[in-house]
Amino acid sequence: MDQAYHIFQKNRRFSLLTGISSCGGDWKVVNKNGMISLRSFKGLMYFWAICFLIVGIIFIIAPHAVLLLINQYGSLLHFTERIPLNVEYFWLALAGSMMMVISYLSYKGGQDPSNHVAIRAVLICKLASSLFFLIGAVRTHNELYLIGTAVDFMIFTVIFFFYNGIKV
Repeated sequence: MDQAYHIFQKNRRFSLLTGISSCGGDWKVVNKNGMISLRSFKGLMYFWAICFLIVGIIFIIAPHAVLLLINQYGSLLHFTERIPLNVEYFWLALAGSMMMVISYLSYKGGQDPSNHVAIRAVLICKLASSLFFLIGAVRTHNELYLIGTAVDFMIFTVIFFFYNGIKV
């Protein structure tokens, strides 16, 4: 039991390993490296839920604006390639729906940090999209896709770091 991470509450101890709990007040997450606030983790997951929802809506409402923004950012970074503007609404529907799902999963992870399925699904989505952006950069010889890799991998890393502080 000493190796398990525990969430402590005033007069309450809940082990993520065993699922055993009793009753109490302020949440703290304790691991071998110190303490991470459960409130901070919840706030982080709610923050990402809102971000994914807003970006998903922007994907659906203004897909060209997103691509124009990425292309302008690429120009500032002196990338020579551009992502072509198109009206591939089939892929847009899939990307928009994925953003809605990842927003919901982030919300559920913030609501209940012991919901490992929701949090791990968010991590899988962000890691997979990072990989797919990288593959896109290689296959199209367009380094601008690396911006997507950098952004999504940063999101993956932040969530993973906080999640590791509270998981078994």
